[in-house]
Amino acid sequence: MKHSVEDSDNEVVVTVEPGRWPLEAVRMAAHVMADRAYAHLSEDEDGVVVSLHAKETLDARGLEALGALFDREVQNQTLRLKLESANRETMQYIVSRALVPAIASSGAAAELEAELSADQKSEIERLIAEAEAEIAELKKDEGGADPLGITKTWEENNPKGGA
Repeated sequence: MKHSVEDSDNEVVVTVEPGRWPLEAVRMAAHVMADRAYAHLSEDEDGVVVSLHAKETLDARGLEALGALFDREVQNQTLRLKLESANRETMQYIVSRALVPAIASSGAAAELEAELSADQKSEIERLIAEAEAEIAELKKDEGGADPLGITKTWEENNPKGGA
């Protein structure tokens, strides 16, 4: 990605080469930068042009750092998209497992179960059992699991229903 610092305008312009990074990752990175800069995306013959206008006044070095941060964020978002794509089936299975009690009567649960391989199903079952065992162990240790009572419900913290 190419940077050009516009010191007088308090902005850095980043040009993303076409095909190098997914446009969705560039958009997501621009959104993440919203707390630091206003982002404007446009397209020209060199690729996607992202103008980051800093919300605070920055010098040339700060603007260059802002551009570098945007570069890293585009890379992070690209990785996020790849991981999401690679794990889509597993995520769908986990969500479907959470919804199975609600749809069990409709017969759709059997269809959802059939979409994963036996290895995937056994791995998910193993992870669920491991998580349940950890939760049970934490519940036994009354002092260490939640010493501040953060996980208590409103009713547990306010037995008389006080406001």
